[in-house]
Amino acid sequence: MGLCWPRPLRSRLPQPGGARSAQGVLSSGATAGSPGRQALGTRRPQFDLPVISVVVPGVLGWPSRQQSLMPQISAWRHAVRTVMAPGRGVAACGAADVSATVNLLTAQACVAGVLPVVNSGLGGFGDHYSLFVAVTTRTVEYRADGLSMVGHLAVPAGDDRRPAVLVGPEGPGLNDVQRRRADALAELGYVALAFDLHGGRWFTDPQEILARVMPLLADPDRMRGIGHAALDVLRAEPRTDPDRIAAIGYGAGGAIVLELGRGGVELRAIGTVNAMTTGRPGEAARIRCPVWAGVGSQDPIVPREQREAFAAEMQAAGVDWRIVVYGGALHAFHHPPTRADQRVLPGVGYHPRHAQRAWRDIIDLLTENLPVPR
Repeated sequence: MGLCWPRPLRSRLPQPGGARSAQGVLSSGATAGSPGRQALGTRRPQFDLPVISVVVPGVLGWPSRQQSLMPQISAWRHAVRTVMAPGRGVAACGAADVSATVNLLTAQACVAGVLPVVNSGLGGFGDHYSLFVAVTTRTVEYRADGLSMVGHLAVPAGDDRRPAVLVGPEGPGLNDVQRRRADALAELGYVALAFDLHGGRWFTDPQEILARVMPLLADPDRMRGIGHAALDVLRAEPRTDPDRIAAIGYGAGGAIVLELGRGGVELRAIGTVNAMTTGRPGEAARIRCPVWAGVGSQDPIVPREQREAFAAEMQAAGVDWRIVVYGGALHAFHHPPTRADQRVLPGVGYHPRHAQRAWRDIIDLLTENLPVPR
């Protein structure tokens, strides 16, 4: 796997932990440094070519090869972030007979905001990731739910006010998957804050997750407190247009953004995945924006009965609502595994194709209700 240039120019991937110049491509004095979380645009060597083509060769044995590919994925991520010039597109392609592997790489390097792509040919995110946009990211600390929360803020280049998106993480907490979602939104021109649930912790033990999350989901006021604290941070960012904010969330984070709507917060749109919680009677009438909800058809944590109750609540309140059911998908189908030995609850499983579709649906929701000024 590598960055493939039309002949005669060709770049070489920097290896994780080291530095390597792109032969004949980087401008004078520019080097590709070690992989890490760097703001796009901090160093911008110029290219003579308009497009980078990222070629993923056939790699069989998914998911057993997943961990062995992580160094290449990391190098791929860093090379593109380091050497891309403004306005240059990226294309990803792979053999059709290894679509599972290609989808895995695409999901890890594209869906979570690592790598913008155009014309992927993979049913991926080409429609929404056509150009690189310089992004600055930083950690933000704030208090909520009696904890010191650690959020991830991503801001596009420029000095004008921008529409903003609040991003709620899954029950285990905030990790790099959610951070990359915020980065992806910033690359599209939004100010984005991925908020924290557990005071900087990310749970890996299913029983610890349940012990922390279930009491939270049973307490709408606690959920709203966490959401409001994050919303205050997002509104305080000078680049945020406080009158143009949407909220999206996954699992517990989705339940929190729904509670913000039920609490009467002015939002332009609410999007949730695997989060069709119902609220206190009558409070859904306070939701004054479109609500989109995605769920897997085989999700035992959000079964048919819960979906129907959620739909009835939205309908009775006169909300502009939509539900998309992804056939065959389980709970948390949108979240790629973080390691080979990861323990998950029964009924939880990653579905690369539906993960891509759900992300496109969320971007469509934002494009319709919170367009980025051009």
